[in-house]
Amino acid sequence: MKDSFALTHVLNQIDKGKCALTPLGEENLTKRAGQMIDNSEAIGVPRVVEPNHIVSCNTKVNTLFCSYIFNTKHGLKPLDEECNFDPASLLDDDIEGTVEERQFRIWINSLGIEGPPPVDVTNLYDDVKSGILLCQVADKIQPGSVNWKMTKDPPKNIYDMQNNNGEFIRACKDKNEGLNLKMIAIGGDNLAKGTKLDTLASVW
Repeated sequence: MKDSFALTHVLNQIDKGKCALTPLGEENLTKRAGQMIDNSEAIGVPRVVEPNHIVSCNTKVNTLFCSYIFNTKHGLKPLDEECNFDPASLLDDDIEGTVEERQFRIWINSLGIEGPPPVDVTNLYDDVKSGILLCQVADKIQPGSVNWKMTKDPPKNIYDMQNNNGEFIRACKDKNEGLNLKMIAIGGDNLAKGTKLDTLASVW
């Protein structure tokens, strides 16, 4: 992806009117990446990367960028009767937060949290219930922010899960050694239950 060749073609395939192949005529890779990003903004993709991220092969940021392109305008053909599409098989696909949940999963998986076991989030709401995953995320972003002596891995019951999530919230709020975030009206009990709104707000 560092030469923007593939992404320029992908954007052109999605919207030929707004995303021309013009960037490919630029030999300077940084300038080419900038033009490619400009094309992505033309179709509504938020500016989550800069040219230097592309040319330096920043895997985490570029993965997030690709997910934003897909979620903004994927370019896939709409489903029709010939696809034998069964709406009942995807009942959860229209719930509020589906897009955010997918994006946050991609982001957490891109952090390279080794575990053990290595982190591979498949369902954000279920995987955060134990509190351990959120603590791992906080500690990855701000090493030393989590007091692991206050957690239990694996948790034996709902109370351990609430306690783990409480430690995550404490680490987030800590102004000195933590992330110094505002965690308004978010409780460890709600995260332990997998409450969607609280989970999305916490990761956000």
